[in-house]
Amino acid sequence: MKTLKIALMTLVAACTLVACDKETTAEMIEGSYTGYTEAKFQYSPNPIYADDEKMTISVNGSIAVDIAGQFAQWGNLSASGVECTLSGDNVNLTGKGKLTMQGHGGGDPTTYDVEISGSVAKDRSAFDLTLNVPSVMGGTVIAFRNGKAPQTEE
Repeated sequence: MKTLKIALMTLVAACTLVACDKETTAEMIEGSYTGYTEAKFQYSPNPIYADDEKMTISVNGSIAVDIAGQFAQWGNLSASGVECTLSGDNVNLTGKGKLTMQGHGGGDPTTYDVEISGSVAKDRSAFDLTLNVPSVMGGTVIAFRNGKAPQTEE
């Protein structure tokens, strides 16, 4: 019986050490990302692309992150407590935030509610996030992806 207790305590200690060494789901994707945005809305037949857009993901607990985006074309994104769940080689994100945009004709910036969804590869090699902004231009959907924007015909 004593040997069984010692073996059990050793197993529990080993499992605890292994668990402490693993990254949390949020830590897997923490970092800075640069990519492009593709925006679609009902008043334009063609999407609007912008390169060199930036986003930072920081840990806010083991299964939540904060997101800060600086989009030259679309303004600043802030979201706190975005849920992240591991699914295979990707971390899926869902949450809500705020997008502060400069008005088309100038004037004071306006802040809008935004719904966030998408995924980041757990090795951070790829990302594809969607920002749904229902109250801008009849409903605007902005995709933020790694790489450069596709070439478009003018």
